[in-house]
Amino acid sequence: MKSKIMSAIVIVLLMAITFTGSAQKAKRAQKAPAKKIEKALVVSGQLVGWVSNDDFVYNGFNLQTTNGIFLVKFPSNKGTQLTSAVQIGNTITVNGFEIISKQGEKGIKPIEVTFNGKNVFDSIPLPPTVAQVKENISSNGKIVELQKDKQGKLKGLILDNKIILRVPKNFPEQFIKEAVVGKTVSFSGVKQILRNGEVAAVSYTIIRCRAITINGKQYLTK
Repeated sequence: MKSKIMSAIVIVLLMAITFTGSAQKAKRAQKAPAKKIEKALVVSGQLVGWVSNDDFVYNGFNLQTTNGIFLVKFPSNKGTQLTSAVQIGNTITVNGFEIISKQGEKGIKPIEVTFNGKNVFDSIPLPPTVAQVKENISSNGKIVELQKDKQGKLKGLILDNKIILRVPKNFPEQFIKEAVVGKTVSFSGVKQILRNGEVAAVSYTIIRCRAITINGKQYLTK
């Protein structure tokens, strides 16, 4: 009788362990995020224009194909490589993956860019830029344009002397109200340098501000 009871207990324990293991596996399976499958694309067309970021550094180009225009996005430190190999008007082939921005815009992340039968895009990362001494700059200028992000928040001031002042997020509301086109500002900050392989469309000097003065009021950045 005792052996039957012991056998029954063992069976119950084994069933409990099996159930617990299965439940844990199911729980882990639920938590594991589904892998995003990237769609491979191969498109050919004419390079119709370069695209740059807010610092005017090249980081993409528009490719005109029979199915419309594709935005091809590449790391900004590949600008020298691509702009020296292909020009606007060239017919090229791009092999890569489809990307979709937060705004729902479709583009291509290239693996190869072929021109005249030769791959002119190297996806191997470049060595980091050699560290340079930070250059401190103090000057002034007149605001000719306001740079805003996609949410409409102020992120930079373009001055008449080809200087762009980078404004930190959550800067005082009072400054944002006073920073309008035509106003003169004085500033001090650190000059931003181009990284290895980057090419700027326009030779602006980018300043990461430490202090900005407008209408006699000085605002310090963190």
